[in-house]
Amino acid sequence: MNPIEHKERAKVVTRYLEIAQHLKNIQSYNSMAAIYFGLTHAAVYRLGHTFNELNTNSRKTLTSLTNLLDPLNGFGTYIQTFDSQKPPIIPFL
Repeated sequence: MNPIEHKERAKVVTRYLEIAQHLKNIQSYNSMAAIYFGLTHAAVYRLGHTFNELNTNSRKTLTSLTNLLDPLNGFGTYIQTFDSQKPPIIPFL
């Protein structure tokens, strides 16, 4: 595959990560989780060259979302974060 295509896809992934971060900031966890789970779906996440092209800020956002939505302990980190927020909050169901 052409390296330019990797960079173009990385720009799209970066934009989705920016949107997911914004949704997290406004406490719209359902939409944030939908974007995260879409980006980490096997069909997308297997595009390793694309994810290797992400900038540092995008990688940090992806890591932050991964930590927040980690299914270990019944999504414990997400539940703690959710419980500490003030309304209005849109939960991830």
